[in-house]
Amino acid sequence: RSDRLKYLPIGSDEVYLTLSGELRGRVNYTEHLQLSGDAQRQDIYRIFGGADLHLGKHLRLYGELARGVIEGRNIGTPSGSLRNELFVQQRFIDISDRFAGLDFGLRYGRQVFIDGPNLLVSTRDNNTVLFTVNGTRAWLSSGRLRADFFDFDFNQLGNEGTHDDEIDRDRRFSGVTTGTCLPTTWFGSSKLYLEPFLWRQRQRAVAWGDGRRREERYYGGARLWGDVGALAIDWTVDHQWGDYGDRGIEAWQLLF
Repeated sequence: RSDRLKYLPIGSDEVYLTLSGELRGRVNYTEHLQLSGDAQRQDIYRIFGGADLHLGKHLRLYGELARGVIEGRNIGTPSGSLRNELFVQQRFIDISDRFAGLDFGLRYGRQVFIDGPNLLVSTRDNNTVLFTVNGTRAWLSSGRLRADFFDFDFNQLGNEGTHDDEIDRDRRFSGVTTGTCLPTTWFGSSKLYLEPFLWRQRQRAVAWGDGRRREERYYGGARLWGDVGALAIDWTVDHQWGDYGDRGIEAWQLLF
């Protein structure tokens, strides 16, 4: 039975292994590609396999392999996120505990990270392999309040096996995301969450026009999401500032 793979005890109830996997296929068909008369057909599938080892209540080891395939018509030269013979999609260690009424934890390694508005931070699910990052994430929660701290490098993916998927030290993403539960009595009846955030992204050589410059960009904003009666909302306001070479960056985003 598949349920049996979700809990394989190893010596005791608190030491166990969970196995997981995914096989997904899909077709994307686009007519008049880039306003031309050509059509594009992407035949894509992916397969993941993961193992989650729990060593007691406080320690967890997770690993996940992925393979992505794309074929079809007018697909150009696929990137490593669309065609990848074998990719170590996740590999991390978790340490967590509870003290003085607070839950806290630390995760180190390659991991999926989606702590923020999905138009700014996502797994890019249309890819055959997921978008993952490398580094450290720490969290602290009291139930109604939480704070997540992170410092990551991105990946530079090849098309072959695990030997050509490297950590890209030229792109770094770090910051803090906080969150609180708003009173349920607001607007009559609601279940709303407010998540202020402050992030920094640094890239050493960003191409723009005929040049490449160092870019340092900051994100400061807040996300409000949840339910107000039968209405679901997900709103974000975001201010971006920083520098691209000797040029300043200044922008606002409203996401609904």
